[in-house]
Amino acid sequence: MCSSDLYIAHESVSDFLITLSQQVEIGQMVSLSISGADAGASNLCFASRGVADDRLLTSGRKVAILRLPMILGRDDYASGALMRKGSARWVFSFRAESLEQPIAATDVIKVIEAIVEQKLQGIFSLGGPETLSRRQLIQRAGRLLGGAPLVLNLPISLGFAVTALLAWLLPAPPVSPSMLGVLDHDDVIDNGPLLSALGLSLEPLDTTLCRVLKPMNEAA
Repeated sequence: MCSSDLYIAHESVSDFLITLSQQVEIGQMVSLSISGADAGASNLCFASRGVADDRLLTSGRKVAILRLPMILGRDDYASGALMRKGSARWVFSFRAESLEQPIAATDVIKVIEAIVEQKLQGIFSLGGPETLSRRQLIQRAGRLLGGAPLVLNLPISLGFAVTALLAWLLPAPPVSPSMLGVLDHDDVIDNGPLLSALGLSLEPLDTTLCRVLKPMNEAA
């Protein structure tokens, strides 16, 4: 993904929302961002998302930025990918010890509603109720699906080499080095302050996995 693609995905959306808010009265905006976003980051994707967040925050409008890790919902891409890995016998993963903190889509919706109701402003980070390695997450999904996937670790340096080669060979590679960096980001988020302020709790991870994985498996 090149810088122009990142601008379209991140900064142009913030610019549109700012322009829209100048034409239509908007009481409160909640923008969904990504865990690790930072305008000063060396990763192009994190940096672009951080710039987009900063533009909204300095627009003079009532804005809350909600930075999130992996979101799990029914029939979505992340849940589908996790189901496929959990159902497999062998799974190859770049840096399998990378930390994940998946959160239920239903919890994200509850938090957005509470932020709007309480008119909170600023940057907030939110993750799921557990932090675990990618290996552990895949194995947890496997157990719930009745399997026992063997997760084989691949060095992340190999992944960056492959994505760099794809970026050089293809005009629109499926994965870029910056995208791989986002996927490899360690998520260790303290939910305490935000959940306490909102008076909310999160759904247990196993409950989320049972809801988003098993119905998909049975439907197949």
